[in-house]
Parts: sequence; C-alpha cells; structure tokens
Amino acid sequence: SQRRLRRGEIGKSGVVAVKLSHSKSRGKSQASVVGASTAVGVSVHSFIEAVAMGSSVDMSSFTSLLFAVALHKGFTSFSVGSALVAQESKVVFLVGVLIYACAAPTGVVAGVLLTSLTPGAFAAAAQCFAAGTLLAIGLLDMLLPAVSLEDVVQSRWNLSVAFLSATAMTMLAAWV
Repeated sequence: SQRRLRRGEIGKSGVVAVKLSHSKSRGKSQASVVGASTAVGVSVHSFIEAVAMGSSVDMSSFTSLLFAVALHKGFTSFSVGSALVAQESKVVFLVGVLIYACAAPTGVVAGVLLTSLTPGAFAAAAQCFAAGTLLAIGLLDMLLPAVSLEDVVQSRWNLSVAFLSATAMTMLAAWV
C-alpha cells in the first residue's frame, strides 16, 4: 500500500511532494515566475558554457566542449520550453525563448572576442569558471538532495550511481 506524501516530503523516487494551489490566478502567477526563472537560469548557464567554448585555444578543446554541450542542449531546451508554456503572456514566452536561443551564439562570440583581447589567461579563466559552476550545481543542487533522503538504502544507491558516473566521465575525459 502506498501512503500519500506530505508537502516537502521526498518519495522513494526522489520526487518532492508539492502543494498545488487551488487558486487559478495564484497558480498561474507562480508558474509564470518559475517559468521565467528557469529560462533566465538556463540562459545564463548556456551563455557561460558558450563563453568557455568560444575561448577555446585549439580545435581539440573546442570540439570536446561542443560535444559536451550538444549532449545536453536538447534536455535544457526542453526544460526551458516546458517551463515557459505556463506563461500568461505570449510575449513573455517568446522573449524567454529568444533570450535562451541567443545566449549560446552570443556567448561564443563573446568568448572569441575576449580571448583575442587577452589570449591565454582569459581562456583558462573562462573554462575554470564554467567548470566551477557546473561542479557547484552538480554537487549542491543535484547530488546533495539525492543523498539526503530519509531512505538510507536509496541514498546509498544514489551516491553509488553518482560515483560510478563521475568515474565514467573521468575515464572518458582521459580517453578523449
């Protein structure tokens, strides 16, 4: 038998129960804020990784970053589109999509221009910053909630999968 989750409680699948608003206007405005926040956050992420890609000093590092970005760009695009669907205004929806769509190309151009002005040092700093933000998001926003579940077995399983994934990515990086 399954019991109902209370608001804020984490289930076995790692999904947090949320209280849905009964007020349509309040629910719509909350969805609008969440959608716009998601679009802005993912756009900033896309811009940062594109600056790192544009600041690559050789074709090998550019190709590696391009491959890494291409692997998850579809997922991030889907998340932005899904988050923006709840927008009350079509203008807000279109502006959010336009900002997201322009973030990567603008970031690549910014990376190329800044690297041409300060060769070497900027490329290293941009790639370190992009890697640091990725690490911070991965550890604090994804791994920490996944291993702090009340179910100890599920937490250990999540930690083991994270460790194996990190090992696989490290081996792939060494191989490429």
